[in-house]
Amino acid sequence: MASFTTTCPGIADCLRNEVGVKDPASLNDKKFIALWDTGTTNCVITKNVALSLGLVPIGQTETLGVNGSAIVQVYIIEITLPNGIKILRQVTEGISSGTWDVLIGMDVITMGDFCVSNFNGVTTFSFRVPSEGKTDFVQIDLAKQSTTA
Repeated sequence: MASFTTTCPGIADCLRNEVGVKDPASLNDKKFIALWDTGTTNCVITKNVALSLGLVPIGQTETLGVNGSAIVQVYIIEITLPNGIKILRQVTEGISSGTWDVLIGMDVITMGDFCVSNFNGVTTFSFRVPSEGKTDFVQIDLAKQSTTA
């Protein structure tokens, strides 16, 4: 099992941390800012990541996103999460709002357990691979009630 926790300053409006990205062909690797996005099906990188690593596209595909459909480049990369887990992924190139270089999509998030909390006004998110169990706040609350009754 491998896990990590990222603590954000205050209540965060997005979940970001640093990840490694490597070109498996050339072994070039660098650190980039990743945005964890449950509304994104698959991981996405920016043109900046592709240029910075000298990635060579393996093809093109049509994507549908918030800005409509587009024909985009497709790459193979290895993402290293803060817990050291390395994930080989086929990714597409997207346009960032300027606050991220890599979108971590549901293709990665569904590999494990993902949890967000805002306890004491501080946003924390945690991820572990592989999944070890179900998080069910209703069951946790019911268990607390039964021990205090």
